[in-house]
Parts: sequence; structure tokens; C-alpha cells
Amino acid sequence: MAGELTSSANAFVTHMVTMLNFRLNGTKPQVNVNTEYMRSMPFLSFFALPIQDIQRLTQLSPAFDADAAKLAVALSAQLPHMQQSLSVAPQSSKNVSRIIDIIKNNTPAKIDKARTSLQKLTRELSATNADVASQLSGDISLDFNQKQYFDELGEIMKRHFPKQPSMRFLNGSQSTELKNADPTDHRRYLDLKNKIIKIAKDSQFKIVADSGGLMDAQEVRKIQREMGVIRSTIPAGFIGKVGPTGFFTSAGKQLDATSLNTTGFEMNKNYDPETDDSYYCKYDVLSGSVTVYTQDYIKRANSRKFSIVKTAIERQYDAADKWRSEINATTMRGVLGAMLEFTYRCACRPSTKIGNTKGEATYGLRTFLVKHVKVNPSKILREDDKTTITPPSVEVTYSGKDAQPQHHVLVGNDPIAKRVIATIVQLRVGKQPDDPLWTVNGEQVSNSVLGTYVRNLFGKDSGVTPHKFRHIKGNTLAMKILENEYPFDPKLPAYTQKDVKEFFEKSMERIGAELGHFSGGETTWKTAVENYVDPSVSLEFFTRANMQVPPTIARMLKSASDED
Repeated sequence: MAGELTSSANAFVTHMVTMLNFRLNGTKPQVNVNTEYMRSMPFLSFFALPIQDIQRLTQLSPAFDADAAKLAVALSAQLPHMQQSLSVAPQSSKNVSRIIDIIKNNTPAKIDKARTSLQKLTRELSATNADVASQLSGDISLDFNQKQYFDELGEIMKRHFPKQPSMRFLNGSQSTELKNADPTDHRRYLDLKNKIIKIAKDSQFKIVADSGGLMDAQEVRKIQREMGVIRSTIPAGFIGKVGPTGFFTSAGKQLDATSLNTTGFEMNKNYDPETDDSYYCKYDVLSGSVTVYTQDYIKRANSRKFSIVKTAIERQYDAADKWRSEINATTMRGVLGAMLEFTYRCACRPSTKIGNTKGEATYGLRTFLVKHVKVNPSKILREDDKTTITPPSVEVTYSGKDAQPQHHVLVGNDPIAKRVIATIVQLRVGKQPDDPLWTVNGEQVSNSVLGTYVRNLFGKDSGVTPHKFRHIKGNTLAMKILENEYPFDPKLPAYTQKDVKEFFEKSMERIGAELGHFSGGETTWKTAVENYVDPSVSLEFFTRANMQVPPTIARMLKSASDED
């Protein structure tokens, strides 16, 4: 029922956007309004909305504004119920709320506000509906000539960055430099940049919307040039199709990107449209390179990752018996066993190499140096008539990924932990502070040896890598919560995205506290997302509830997917 209701609500929004565009802007409907009206019937009936008034709106009755105002009142009364019933797709109820505001602002005093809101909503819907996009295309009446703005931009460049090409925007550090040197020119620079980008986006939108479907990217660029668009949002080397606001492969698969940077842009010559098993294109940003995949690829990849996580969880206890039985400081397998036990308990990144963030060296498990490690021996404490013995412990403090301070503590509360600590103590003997910790016969443990050891423990068919391994303990805790405590049922959607988000955050905070790891001096739910739980498992908290992942969490999951 939830899926049908959501689909019907979306049909109602499309229907109302079409009718309001005709009423406020005189745009001829390309959407079959009668079809959308019939598709919206389950939504109208479920919330007992005035069907006859809506039918008159469909027929463009002379009393359109009065009928729309009555509908807005009925929608407002039902909105709390809608927000609860449509919580699996919160954007649907949000769009209904926006329809209400547009209708209420359809007065002589607020008509401009109503048109602006309607234009924004139409743009958003047009990303997946070319017929809706066509309603807006005739309403764009901008001067698409970017030259006038680039000319002024060039004057700013000459004053502050004479060697910088006037067609190239400033990078982050240059923008800050300009802001400090001349705030007025900086504000004007940002204004000019935004106008240039807006013209590029609006021209793409108009060209594709007028066509009624997807278009070849380079054909759109050609038309843009004829319109006076010097700098396009479409890279010169992009081979594929574009929609009003999105990018697609030549075969029509949507890419997981709303924009593409022209700097360092490169198509993947080995991309196979039949298998769709690699990235489609890539480009450069200040922090490195961004690879762009299709949305279908992203979904399949996450499904595979989740499957690997489940396999690792199922096989971890047999594997643990093997690596724990081998822990010592004198053999390769013994040192590897100690490394795995340490990361199993502390969830540190494996680190393929010593990294560098803004000139600062960054480390992980395999690249720990002797100076990162502090050993706290066992102590005998006597107070009054009581004698207590504190267990030994090891603290590892270093700069991790993105130069974030990391602090791990392994306490010898059990025989296995004590063997790991004893191994670390022996490995430090005779070494200098900058020497690698994990060595055998003077040679540092390599990536390939560590990876092979993990694969042999879990099975070559498992897909488990050192990076996946570090998440095992956190994943186990997260999966127990999903299986035993997860409170949301899509069949009974009496919850909101906020409810799912809060449950997710509290669950991650519990996991962080149970693992006892600190990042930047404290443990928060964000620490767990970034350090303990595989992104595919985190995503499951939302997909099980048929919820979109909030943008802030989505960005964290994408960052956490990077191995080092």
C-alpha cells in the first residue's frame, strides 16, 4: 500500500504542477492531465480530498483559483496525516506542502513568489520527466551570452592574478587570497562566476527540455555555442547523453553525478556498456580524482559489498581461532596474527602506504612506527589493606586518513590481548623511533602478504580484504541491531526519515562506545560511521525502511568507502 500511495501522490503533484503552470504561466500542458488525474485517485481517496474540485481544475474551470484555494485548505488539514503515511518517501509529502504554498501565494500581491516556487518545483520534477521539463523551457528568457561576464571577470584576473587565464575559475586558496586582498572584487568575482554557471545550466535545461527527451551531449554543446555559451557544464570530451539536469551513458544509463568537472576530464576507454562493470569517466578536484559510475553500478556494488560483509561475519570465529593460535613475534604468521587481533579490536585502517595530507605524513595499521606506540606495563597498587593489579596496555597515537588524530588503546584484560601486547613489546626491542613496528627478520610486512593471509583465513571465495576485515567487529554489532532491534517496517510506515536517522545515529554511537576507539579525542556516532561499520551495512539501516539516506550521511559513507 505504501508504494502505491507514494506513486499516486507523485502523480497528483505532477498533475497539479502541470495545471498551475498553465494557470500562472500559460504553458501548454505536455503531460496527459487526465491520465495523471486517474493515477492520483488512490491518493485523493485515501486522504478524502475534494475530488470534484480537482476534476474541475483538470477541466480548467473558470473558477480555477477558487477551486484551487479550497483544495489548499483540504490539503493543509490532511498534511500531518500525509507526512506520517508517506514517511517512507518524505519528498512526496514535502512536494504536496509546496503545492499548498504555491496556491496560497497565487494572489496579486504574491504572484511572483508563487511563480518562483513553481519554477523551482518544476525544475526538480523535470530531472525524471521530460514532459514536465517542457513546461518550463518556454519560461526561460535569459540572455545566454556569457562573454560580457567573462570580460569583466578577466579584468579582475588582470588586477590580482595576471598569469591566470580569464576563462578559468579560481581554486579554493586563490579565492581566499582574493577575499583577503580585496573583498569587493571577491564578491563581484563570486557573482560573475555564479551567473556564468547559471547560464550554462539554464541553457542545457532549455535545449534538452525543448527536445522532449535525452540528447547527445556534444550536440547540446554545439547549440550552446550558437547561443553564446562559452563555458558549458558539459566537458568537451564527454561522450554520452544529457537530460535537463543529469548525465547519462550513450546507452541511456544515468550516471551517479549531477555535475562533471572539466579539469582533468577523461572518458574510460575500457568501459563496456554490456557489462557496466567499471567507471564511465573521471575528473580532477583539489583533493584528487573522482571516478563516475552509473547508478546501476553503484547499486550492484553495494549489494556485493554487503554480501562480502555477511560472509566475513559468518566466518570470523573460525578465522579468529586460527590467527589467535599463531600470535608471536618471531614468525611471519605470528606477527600477522597479532596485527589482525589488534585491528579486530581497534578497527584501524590497514594503510597500503604512508600517506600525505597537506605535507603531514599519515599512517595506518601496517605502517605504524615504533614512536607511535606507548606500552603501559602492569602495576601493583596498594591502598590501605587492598592490593590491586592493573593490566598492561598499549596505546597507539598517530595521524590517520585526512590527517585526523587517531588514538587506540588495547588493554590486556584477557590472555589473547596480553599475547598481542607481549608481541608488540618484543617487536619494539632494538628499533629506533622511526622504524616500522611490524617486521619479520628486519623486513616490514607487505600489503600482499597481509592480504593473502586474510584471504586464506576467510576463504579465497569470500572477497574479504584487510580493509573489509577491520570492520568485522563493528559490522557484527550493527547486524545484531538490524536483526534484533530494528523497529521499522515498510508495510507499517508510521515513522519518518528523522526517526530512522535518529535510530541510526544512536546505534552507531553504541557501537563506537562498545569498541572503545577514539578519533579526535572523543567517540561519536560519526566516529562509528567513519571507522567501524562498512558503508554497505550503514546503508542497510535506511534501505530496509525504504528511506533515502540523508545527504550528510551519504557524504560520510562515500568518504568511508575510500580504503586509505
